[in-house]
Amino acid sequence: MKCLAFSHPRDSRGFRKLIVVATEAGKVAALHNGDGHIVWSRPFPRKLAPQQLLQWQLFHDLTHAPRVAALHSGSSGSILTVLDAHTGAALEEVKLPGRVDKLVGIGTLSISEGVEQSVYLAVELPETTGATPRVTLLPDTPVARDFFVAQQRSLFFWTESAAAHTAPSTLEAPALQGYGFDGTAAEAALSGAPIHAVRTWSLAFPQPLLAVAARDPKEPTHSSVKVLGDRSIKYRYLNLNTMVVVTGLAPGVWVDPDEQDSIQATIHIVDSASGHVLHHQLQPYARGPAAAVITDNMAAVQLWDASAARFALTSLELFDVTPREFSVLDALFNPNATQPVTSFNPPPLEVISASFFTRTPARSFGVTRTRAGITSKQLLARTIYDQVYAIDPRYIDPRRPKKTKLTAQEMEERLLPYQDTLPVNSLSFVTYDKQQSLSTHCSIRGPSPRYSTWLRFSDGLHFHACQVHAHRLRAPTSLSHVAAPFKWTTLHRCISGHGFSLPGLPGCTYQRDSTLNLLMQYTRVSPAKGFDTLDDDFNYGLLLTALLVLSTASVVAHFYTKSTSLAAKWK
Repeated sequence: MKCLAFSHPRDSRGFRKLIVVATEAGKVAALHNGDGHIVWSRPFPRKLAPQQLLQWQLFHDLTHAPRVAALHSGSSGSILTVLDAHTGAALEEVKLPGRVDKLVGIGTLSISEGVEQSVYLAVELPETTGATPRVTLLPDTPVARDFFVAQQRSLFFWTESAAAHTAPSTLEAPALQGYGFDGTAAEAALSGAPIHAVRTWSLAFPQPLLAVAARDPKEPTHSSVKVLGDRSIKYRYLNLNTMVVVTGLAPGVWVDPDEQDSIQATIHIVDSASGHVLHHQLQPYARGPAAAVITDNMAAVQLWDASAARFALTSLELFDVTPREFSVLDALFNPNATQPVTSFNPPPLEVISASFFTRTPARSFGVTRTRAGITSKQLLARTIYDQVYAIDPRYIDPRRPKKTKLTAQEMEERLLPYQDTLPVNSLSFVTYDKQQSLSTHCSIRGPSPRYSTWLRFSDGLHFHACQVHAHRLRAPTSLSHVAAPFKWTTLHRCISGHGFSLPGLPGCTYQRDSTLNLLMQYTRVSPAKGFDTLDDDFNYGLLLTALLVLSTASVVAHFYTKSTSLAAKWK
């Protein structure tokens, strides 16, 4: 399932949206996030079922609806269908010459007053060794080509080899490859010829890949420094090209008991633009399965600790230790006083790390995202129990002091004494008031216009009186948010029958009188409480009544004071 961020809201508070989903059966539908009802649906032929949804155009007026694009990729060609997000009407159909193996968003451009167009690179990877990837601009217009040429030297993307997840990689068959664009690509874009990317770096590892995670290029960052309790400053390493790569022994691989001490995994911090390995560290006794995430200057990696037979979560913080002098006057009045950072000449880094045992092991990780990044980000763990658990960043802070009595400076930083096991707070489950679902394999997280709040939508399966083996049903294949105000959970009945199996899902059988439901959940979360918004059940009537009473009392008191003063002067 492919997930996208929320689009811009149409209401004053920004909570009312449409959730656009695409199913493997070939249907695109929009759900109202207030109660989950279907606003519109549009069927596609099964062989042309959309595999991804893209935010396409955004209008800054109320007379036009935002537009989304449904992409179907095939070996003989791909089709992009532009839809009206409010009605589902097909507005445009674009045919692409080949398949789309990777989509790279390169930003938005203003094509007219009040209209923003999202621009993507549709990458078709070569099937033969030595060939270069072919890139198609979406949309392929003169304005988009000029936009590409203006920033082609700063555009990079990377790919990973599927074979590298099961076996060590080699220089001939690297695990990761990075691509960029040269002057030839700019000339091809200006002349309307096909655009080709060039390989700029490749990495091979002696162990299989366990997890790869990269930063979200649209992620807002509120501050580039971290002020410590002693008033000293640490500069956070905030390069958007930073990614974390985890290699080690794959899950399920048998190891001789006499060789258990040789088990180890490696965490690599890699720059995806230049291919430089900025940092790597060994994790003894660690192996897969693994999950990883990176946000701002922090990375988190979960691995299986074979010695303790428990899952361990390792957090890393990256700081730029380039010598520099900080001046408040320069920060306020001289924007050119900051030092530029380039991926091709990385600065020296200080990496602080710590490991913790976790009792909420995760299949994958995500991060909360608010409008301007002011609210502290929480780590979202999609647990193996098919729940979503929010981890307070203070618990995984690698600077947690390993002592029980904290100094005044440490308490001012709100640091917690180090404990080897992360606590579990039942109220930190984002899905604590939802029915538990199986195979909650996708969740969408997006910011709201409020600085304190983020929105989340997920889907999964809910089984009643049935037995399931080995496989899951993939229902929505792509999700997008276009136009909510509260939490809801809805069950959409998919199948009920007597001892049947689903086509395309070998080993997935259901017993007599069994029922399969698709469970979709929507919620709104404020990690730092709603400091900039009011509750949905706020009593506006009582507020207006209180203001009216106070205003009336003020007028009466003013009249009484003037009358009393005038009477006193006549005496």
